[in-house]
Amino acid sequence: MPGLSPRHSHFSAQVTPHPPQVLLHDNHQLAMWEKCLEISRVGSYFVGSVLFLLGSIYFYPEYSIMWNGDAGVFASWCFVVGCLCFFTGANLDFIQAIRHNHGTQLRQVLRAFNALCNYMATSIFILGALYFLPTWYPKAPELGCWSFFVGCILFCIAAVVEIIFVCMTHEDPRVSGFKIKNIFCSVAAMALTTFIGALFFILGSWYYLPRSLAMIPDVYRYFKSSNRWNEIESKV
Repeated sequence: MPGLSPRHSHFSAQVTPHPPQVLLHDNHQLAMWEKCLEISRVGSYFVGSVLFLLGSIYFYPEYSIMWNGDAGVFASWCFVVGCLCFFTGANLDFIQAIRHNHGTQLRQVLRAFNALCNYMATSIFILGALYFLPTWYPKAPELGCWSFFVGCILFCIAAVVEIIFVCMTHEDPRVSGFKIKNIFCSVAAMALTTFIGALFFILGSWYYLPRSLAMIPDVYRYFKSSNRWNEIESKV
């Protein structure tokens, strides 16, 4: 049987299909859609942070009773929508981590672990925010707080890993090892602020546990006046 070659009439030239490129090279130039993706990622975190700020303000007892008590409901929904924004940003982070995961196996594992921690934290945050809604909170008053605890711990772990990653990243490829001086950069600053913010959120969530609310007179009066205290007092 004659071999396949251009000399035989039954030969047909076919272009070998190339699989889509997932892992990008180091000097990859961002296309327009990739720039829009980056803007959307940053915008998701920004909007989520603003909503969390609003939610935290309107969760103060003196502000929660505004608008005939609807300010507390508004704060709860700010947390829910803010968590969804964080979840969107974490998913986009995960996609970018996959597409730009270069370097040694240790560096690839650290980057993937960091993205996974952020993804898990935002997923758990959604659960916590839902259980701060007035209709869900009485079912399990502590679940929302403990969800925020776990999510914040994951954010802290991701921030520490990010700082370690920064200290192991060098402009000169011939340089290796852990360099503490690399911490003076914008990426490390963002990781550090994330770590500090998560610690403060753990502290704030602790004081919204039912047994902590019972020790604060202003909150006690608020729940008494809004007829919600009995729902919480029975859980303490």
